[in-house]
Amino acid sequence: MNTRILIVGLGQMGARYLQGIGNLNNKLEIDIVEPNKIAYKKAIKIAELDSKNNIKVTTLSMQELKGHYNLVIVATSSSPRAEIVANLAKLISSDGWILEKVLAQSLEQLKLIESSLKGQMAWVNTPRRVMSFYKDFKHLLNNCKTLSFKVNIQDFALGCNSIHFIDLVSFLSESKVDSVKIEAKSNWYKSKRLGYLEFNGVVSASYQNGSTLSIDNSPNDSISISCAVANREFQIIEDQGVFANGEKLISGRLSLQSELTADIASSILTNETNTFLPTLDESINQHKSFFNALSKNAILSKNLRNIWPIT
Repeated sequence: MNTRILIVGLGQMGARYLQGIGNLNNKLEIDIVEPNKIAYKKAIKIAELDSKNNIKVTTLSMQELKGHYNLVIVATSSSPRAEIVANLAKLISSDGWILEKVLAQSLEQLKLIESSLKGQMAWVNTPRRVMSFYKDFKHLLNNCKTLSFKVNIQDFALGCNSIHFIDLVSFLSESKVDSVKIEAKSNWYKSKRLGYLEFNGVVSASYQNGSTLSIDNSPNDSISISCAVANREFQIIEDQGVFANGEKLISGRLSLQSELTADIASSILTNETNTFLPTLDESINQHKSFFNALSKNAILSKNLRNIWPIT
């Protein structure tokens, strides 16, 4: 029997998912929902599916979807995602769902996703925790779980990227996020993606075991990511490795989405998800903490009515 996979959304991330899925050796039936014909053609070209004899690709509208899928990937932008997931859950079933982040734009949208997929296996793609780079770093920490993690990157897009590090520290510390605080140094400004906004400042998180996270995108001459634990401090350069006192302890770089997707898909298809992406429940709790911090910030919450235009 062929493996059935559904991908909804073939933008930049969706194209990389498709490229990675193409590396599976299974006999695949891939259904795609993408109304933008230009985006569809670009993604097919990136994935080089014309050379794959084990893959059959079909484009469908939402209304044409039916039956059971082995894997569903929702790679749309954040604004329509909750409604799309809710509609999908009425039309199809699946052994596993992967949702892109930022999951949604409000607490109400998070609730809709949560209720729509209740009882189903679903994960959110904040993938640093499944990368060899950070798995090796966690091993290096040697069960020291209370840590102080700092990210200083000028002009870093805090809205769409903070959740990556909020989840990473949860993974490294093996602790749930307790609260998030935001010190905004600007009002919202237009992001690179049309229709979405970003902000400048500092995002801080505390965790139930005492671990902390600070993400600062203030002007700075250098990029720095550090992790202090048990009287030792590590410098992390994500395209080179991990260092301490000038000595390189780990060589490596972050994995690309196209490099990760085949393994992520295989884990779901073979039901080997014990050490994996954060579950939907885990990620929703992280998103709730982040959204609550936005709502408590007087600058960022003004006039937005708890709808956060980030993706």
